[in-house]
Amino acid sequence: MAKIKGVCHNYDNCDMAADKVVQEVEKSNFVCEECGKPLYPVEDKGNVKNPNQKRMLTLIGLIGGGLIVVIGIACGIIFGVKSSRNKAEQRRIAAIEQARLDSIAKVEADSLAAVKLAEEQAAEAARLEAEAAAAAEAVRLAEEQARQDKKQSATSGGSIDYGKWSGAWKNGKPHGTGTMTYTKTRLIDSRDPQKRTAAKGDYIIGEFANGRLVQGVWYDSANNVKGSIIIGM
Repeated sequence: MAKIKGVCHNYDNCDMAADKVVQEVEKSNFVCEECGKPLYPVEDKGNVKNPNQKRMLTLIGLIGGGLIVVIGIACGIIFGVKSSRNKAEQRRIAAIEQARLDSIAKVEADSLAAVKLAEEQAAEAARLEAEAAAAAEAVRLAEEQARQDKKQSATSGGSIDYGKWSGAWKNGKPHGTGTMTYTKTRLIDSRDPQKRTAAKGDYIIGEFANGRLVQGVWYDSANNVKGSIIIGM
C-alpha cells in the first residue's frame, strides 16, 4: 500500500502538529495518528525548525482550516436547501394523493347514494303499481257486480242479522259477487288486520265466500268511497 508524508495543522489540540512532526501514513487513510485530523502533504525534511517556515505552515493551516469550515458551511446550506425542497415536494405529492383519494371516496359515496335512491324509488313505484292494480280490480269487480245485480231476480238477495245481501247464496251465507249493505255497525271481517268497522248504511260491493269478504270497495251511505279492502280467501 502506497504511503505519503504529511504534517498535522491541529496546533491547539495535537502535540505532533505543534512539533511539526512529519508523519508517513497510507494514502487511503491520510490523517494524523494522534488526533485523527486530515494531514497536509510535505517533503520529508525532518522537524521544521525555521520560524518563517513555522509561521508559513501555521498560516497555511489556518487558511486550510478556514476553507474546510467554509466548505462545510456551504455543504450544510446546500444540503438544507435540498432537504427543504425534498420535503416541500413530498408534501405536494402527499396533498395530490390525498385529493385523489378524497375524490374517489366522494364518487363512491355518491354512487352508493344514487343506487340506494333508485332502489327506494323502484320499491315505491312497485308498491303504488300494486295498489293501483288492486284498486282497478276492485272497481272491475264492482262494475261486474253492478251489471249482475241488474240481471238478478228479486229473490236473489235477502237479509241477514246485520245487513242486506244482494247476490248469490251458499249454505245460507253470501257467496260470490254482490253487494252487502250493513243495517247496523259491525266488524267487517275478523280476519282484517286493520279491524275496519262498517257503520250503519255503509255497503261493500265485492266478492264474498261463505259469508266472509274476500275483496271489495267500501262505500258510506252517501255513496262516497271509504276504501278498498283485500283480505283473501
